[in-house]
Amino acid sequence: MHEMDRADLPPVDFKKVFPIYIVSFLATFGFSAMQSTFGMIIPDRFHMSAEVVGYLMGVVGVGSVIYQGFLIKFVRRVLLEKGMIMFGLSIMCIAFAVFGANPYFLAVPFIQLFFPIGFGSLNVSTSALLSKLAPGHT
Repeated sequence: MHEMDRADLPPVDFKKVFPIYIVSFLATFGFSAMQSTFGMIIPDRFHMSAEVVGYLMGVVGVGSVIYQGFLIKFVRRVLLEKGMIMFGLSIMCIAFAVFGANPYFLAVPFIQLFFPIGFGSLNVSTSALLSKLAPGHT
């Protein structure tokens, strides 16, 4: 099979691609904002040290590895890309709302586990959809 020249590729369907880019941007922005403000919120709200904040961020990292490495395949068997996007957005919205309203320190690690599930679902599904919509995709 030969590769197509760029001139031979059909144009990108902007109306299909743009909303996926927006969702991807907003999810990445939200997840990044959570990570960058987390170190200020936890000490202020719960009077915890930087060491505790580091451990809590580790929960997000371990949660990401477990979800994307092992558990996402089970969700993927049930949901297609668009369903994964809705699932990821729903989980992230729930995580942000519960995290913002949570007054209990002991609940924080459990709430933190929802962020990598939501973002991991969004990241994988938006990348797959964009790949499928790319010119020359067979």
